[in-house]
Amino acid sequence: MGRELVALKKVPAGNIVGIGGLEKSVLKSGSIISPNINGVNLAGVNLTTPPIVRVALEPVNPTQMDRLVKGLELLNQADPCVQTFVQSTGELILATAGELHLERCLKDLKERFAGIEISSSKPDIPYRETIISNNNNEMNPQKTPDVGPRGWVNIKLGKYSIKLSVRPLPEETTKFLNSNHLTISKLVNSQKKLNKKVTESEDEESQEDVEEEIEVELKDEDELDEDDNFGTAAKELSLSEFKSKLDESLKTGNDLKLKENIEWSDKINRIVSFAPKRTGANILFDSESNDLSRFFNDIDNSTNDNTKDKKSLFEFADSLLNGYQLATLRGPLAAEPTEGVAVFIESIGELPEEEVTNVPNISGRMITSFRDAIHQGFLDWSPRIMLAMYSCDIQASAEVLGKVYAVVQKRRGRIISEEMKEGTPFFTIEARIPVVEAFGFSEDIRKKTSGAASPQLVFVGYEMIDLDPFWVPTTEEELEELGEFAERENVARKYMNQIRRKKGMFVDEKVIKNAEKQRTLKKD
Repeated sequence: MGRELVALKKVPAGNIVGIGGLEKSVLKSGSIISPNINGVNLAGVNLTTPPIVRVALEPVNPTQMDRLVKGLELLNQADPCVQTFVQSTGELILATAGELHLERCLKDLKERFAGIEISSSKPDIPYRETIISNNNNEMNPQKTPDVGPRGWVNIKLGKYSIKLSVRPLPEETTKFLNSNHLTISKLVNSQKKLNKKVTESEDEESQEDVEEEIEVELKDEDELDEDDNFGTAAKELSLSEFKSKLDESLKTGNDLKLKENIEWSDKINRIVSFAPKRTGANILFDSESNDLSRFFNDIDNSTNDNTKDKKSLFEFADSLLNGYQLATLRGPLAAEPTEGVAVFIESIGELPEEEVTNVPNISGRMITSFRDAIHQGFLDWSPRIMLAMYSCDIQASAEVLGKVYAVVQKRRGRIISEEMKEGTPFFTIEARIPVVEAFGFSEDIRKKTSGAASPQLVFVGYEMIDLDPFWVPTTEEELEELGEFAERENVARKYMNQIRRKKGMFVDEKVIKNAEKQRTLKKD
């Protein structure tokens, strides 16, 4: 930042210096220490919130794509709150903390780092899908009552008959998995390493020694997955801690008042996989006969009694796992990731000879059939859309409180708390506002209050809209109050259709045009 560059061999303490040649060694931050000394990164930035607002970028001139890629790499190094990556569709994605941060990043990218004209898509906000269990009188009629209780689906493909059931996960389990996705990712990686080591070692070392080695690796590993969002999860747990706490959270599901009583206490040893991307807040449970490879079998001796030889597992177990991952990655409502969903494989059997059909490419068909069956069981419950939410802290005087409340409610937000600072005439207001409704919020609230209120927005997670997107008024009172279609009241359906329309998916809605009389002008 000075007028000129001065080369120095040593610098006294208390000065700011620039060091070149570290761009390939240090990504965002680092600490330089003497050789042969083990130290930690004292300059690490521990972000409490992940970047939530994403845009797809491309250069106006397609021949300048290499300059855009280089510019994104420089921006990623310069800003610790930025995340850049290439999506599976091939799009270059820039993820930022919010609207103002996005504007600043795009400006820096155009003027400083890339130096080219860039076109960006509209900001993309992530959503989630989930299911809840309401009173049976308030839920839609069961789609397949002949198969079993609510959420049960039967798949008949080739010579196989597979029964599965979809149920809501206990709320405590969903919260626990969301806050420990980093630990799950480490467990998945350690499972691969352990399988490899056990295969190579054969009988040279005992299983216990290998497990102890993996426990140490779980604590020492420091690699982050692309979707770990800069380590926003809670502190990493060891295998034993993770398993015991997960078991405790599952047991809270015994209090759920479902039509079919589910005993969650013995389900910990039947876990096959988490999803989506093997680290999310959904769980696949195996059947009692153990037809699939279970998650804790390879890294915990307590379940070895229930294991089978891999040759005796279901022939298309990998197809079922792939179908499960696809079903949770793109839910049935708006192709958004799901959370809080438990899928149970109840039984896998063979059909009688007269019902067997010849199916080509049964492995691929098994993937799509299992995915569609999970979606069918998902919709048998009461589905919900979950919105990404900002926590909004506002400081305002008593004169503008009413205007602040009006702006928050206009944006579909809600007030959490309101406290007056002692010794000052100012109030501190805490609110929750959907991220999708927060664009232009800061400018709007400053205009309405003439600059007397200034909000601070921080992403805090996802919150469910307690309204079924497929709900329609049925009783006479509802029809009289809301009309036949009730589009104005069903906010969840509005968001669902909005997402589906943006993704080019089918939108089931009725177009109603108001008939107006044609106005004729009198001729002179």
